[in-house]
Amino acid sequence: MTKVALKGLGLHKARAVLTTLAVVIGVAMISGAYVLSDTMLSAANSLSSSAYDNTDAVVTKKQAFNSGSDTVGTAVTVPPVLLHKVRSLPQVATAAGDITEQAKLIGKNGKVIGTGPYFAVGLDPVNGKNLSPFKLTEGRFATAPNEVVIDKGTADKKHYKVGDQIKVSAIGPAKMFKVVGITKWGSVDNFGTATAAIFTLPEAQAMFHKGNNFNSVLVGARDGVSQAQLQATLRKQLGSDVTVQSAKKQDRFTLDGLTSFVKIIRGILVAFGAISLFVGAFIIFNTLSITVAQRIRELAMLRTVGASRRQVMRSVVGEAAVMGVIGTVLGLLLGFAIAKGLQAVMTAAGLDLPKVGTVFAVRTAIVAAIVGIGVTVLASIAPALRATRIEPVAALREGAELPLTKTGRRLPKIGLGVTIVGLAAAAYGNFGSGMSFGERLPFIGLGSLMLFIGIALVSPKFVRPLASVLGRPGEKLAGASGILARRNTERKPGRTAATAAALMIGIALVTFVAVLAASVKVTAEKSLRAQVSNSDYVISASDNWSPITGQAKGAAKSVSGVATVQGIREDSAKAGKAKVRVDGVNPGQISQVVTFQWKKGSSDAALSQLDGTGAILLDDFAKKHHYHVGSPVELTAQSGEKTQLKVVGLMDAKLNGLSLGEVTVSNGTFGKYFHADGDRFAFIKGGSLGDLKTALAPYPAVKVSTTDKFVHDQLSWLDSMLAILYVLLAFAVIVSLFGIVNTLALSVVERTREIGMLRAVGMTRRQTRKMVRHESIVTALIGATLGAGVGLALGAMTVGALNKAWGLTFQLPVGTLIAFVVIAVVAGTLAAIAPARRAAKLDVLEALQYV
Repeated sequence: MTKVALKGLGLHKARAVLTTLAVVIGVAMISGAYVLSDTMLSAANSLSSSAYDNTDAVVTKKQAFNSGSDTVGTAVTVPPVLLHKVRSLPQVATAAGDITEQAKLIGKNGKVIGTGPYFAVGLDPVNGKNLSPFKLTEGRFATAPNEVVIDKGTADKKHYKVGDQIKVSAIGPAKMFKVVGITKWGSVDNFGTATAAIFTLPEAQAMFHKGNNFNSVLVGARDGVSQAQLQATLRKQLGSDVTVQSAKKQDRFTLDGLTSFVKIIRGILVAFGAISLFVGAFIIFNTLSITVAQRIRELAMLRTVGASRRQVMRSVVGEAAVMGVIGTVLGLLLGFAIAKGLQAVMTAAGLDLPKVGTVFAVRTAIVAAIVGIGVTVLASIAPALRATRIEPVAALREGAELPLTKTGRRLPKIGLGVTIVGLAAAAYGNFGSGMSFGERLPFIGLGSLMLFIGIALVSPKFVRPLASVLGRPGEKLAGASGILARRNTERKPGRTAATAAALMIGIALVTFVAVLAASVKVTAEKSLRAQVSNSDYVISASDNWSPITGQAKGAAKSVSGVATVQGIREDSAKAGKAKVRVDGVNPGQISQVVTFQWKKGSSDAALSQLDGTGAILLDDFAKKHHYHVGSPVELTAQSGEKTQLKVVGLMDAKLNGLSLGEVTVSNGTFGKYFHADGDRFAFIKGGSLGDLKTALAPYPAVKVSTTDKFVHDQLSWLDSMLAILYVLLAFAVIVSLFGIVNTLALSVVERTREIGMLRAVGMTRRQTRKMVRHESIVTALIGATLGAGVGLALGAMTVGALNKAWGLTFQLPVGTLIAFVVIAVVAGTLAAIAPARRAAKLDVLEALQYV
């Protein structure tokens, strides 16, 4: 029977190739996801090894809490006397003060290079060279105040060499430096969107206003002293006022954040690969079902000559397994190209991460094999079981068809039950109370999966009414060919529904993403515009998130016609046991340019109570931690200093497009207990855009824009994310096209005599092509209609669930839905090209004799 399975594949090469391609793309997506993420993780691990392996301990000032894995630099410093004390210990071979902050390299075009993080390091080349991750590829380390070493990625991309001049922007105006060296980070040449600038230690101290202090002290142990022994000695000798830990745990370059981000990306990419395979499973199931139905006489003849049911089943499953193996092997090879393509898409969207050589782990091959072959074999089981039920007597009957089993007759009812359970699970995941996001996700995911399967099982009931409506335009355009195309889709609703189901899943997911994105964008834009409606212009960082310097704000104030310039500063703190963001504002003037969205019972009058003892909270934070107007709230700064404040107002967290912190205090309170190198944003009333741009020219790391442009820039990340998601979902849509091609190709074979008869009574080749093409378009439109319906239902449910927390309002993406109709028509047209040409080229006499 193995030979029979292989011979069957050989006789139907086109069918086997198209079915295998569905497996290839799904496996390629999964293997590509693992190859890309493993490569990025390897780069992250290499960065971590380069950054931290040569440092046996890091000494920092004791802090009240960790500021977070995405925060570079600190305002809590250690004095030089601590460095001298560390160097005096016999267990220490070398020790150096370290400054690690952020500064932006300015390109020859006057714009910031990269999108961050922007590492700025003060290096002691005598004592700290061996403790540094930076390895020179050209030149030397900086020894003078006007010298800098830059990373190799920047030098290569922006064509800098040793001896060139480059501007660097830190806290003050941009300053010109001479490039005296080019460095890589250990073995990593390309930092992705990150950049690095290495200065002398005194220059970094002056640049970041550290005085003679350091962010930390890096320590190397003497030979024979282990890291654990060194760290224990340092803790004992330096006392409780400092923290001693490993360099990796201290993580001054925030590489843990990079690793976590890469793992999230891998999860997303693998999930989309699984979606492509899920779509492919529908195609495999449908193709094998049609194949079994067309091979009734062949399989019955095998039964007649002695083949057992088990052997028949083994033949069908074996055929699928061969396609699964071939698809898996080809998918693994294509995965490398997919990884490169995904990397290019991410880079274009601004997610260019550090890179090393391509990594292919054994785990990738194992997972791909299990998933690719497993999905294919599982999808073949139901058709194989149907094949075993073919009776030998069917070999004697022309036009014999597979009998509909009890399960087959019950499928619509089963599908309805699965749909209801899927909706219930998704609704519980969205609306159930007392659950974290991680607890909700399994219910939402399982519910969506069951919903797709349920709709696919029920959809044969929808085929005739949908085809009747969606096929009418084709009848008007193509006449008799359009009528026949519509009737062909209605003839076998189960087959049409199974073909359309593959496209339905892709369209449903795209619709869901479009609904959610449109709702988020409209809600965020509405909130942002409401908050900045009183401003004429806004100063922000070139990357939209870094702090802007006080000098830049001062330059804007000096512009003629400017009535006021008000900024919002931000730092981290603890309120009780909760870590929060604290904003500092000028309570007397901030309301002139920023409109606060208050909860009932609070108003702008609360701002006047920010007199050094008052605090305004976001209402969701206040509710979660049982604060109300009049409640005392204790804030702890990173330095450990505490301040007792009183809640004087509550802001509406739903209408917080500016992402204001959980706590807002006056600038006086902020300056006394907290620290920020600049404002998040500065809002301007009065003046002209041209004059403001001229005044801010010495500060190329900031930009000034109208409020409309500011709102657009703040939401630009959403467009980038959508572009990536749409590209990933496109793979599922592409896979579904193979299903339509397969079904049409098999349908043409099945209807060979019928097509021959139509040609004999006068149908032209052109009319034949039109018939097949319109049949494909109607099938695609059915899939798009069902998918859009399911996507809208899931999107509406999710938006409804997020309305309470985020204030999202449902937004119908009309443009996207229209685009889906166009995509469906184009997809149907493309899928029909080969089958239509084959149908038109059939020899009439041979077709009439086809059995």
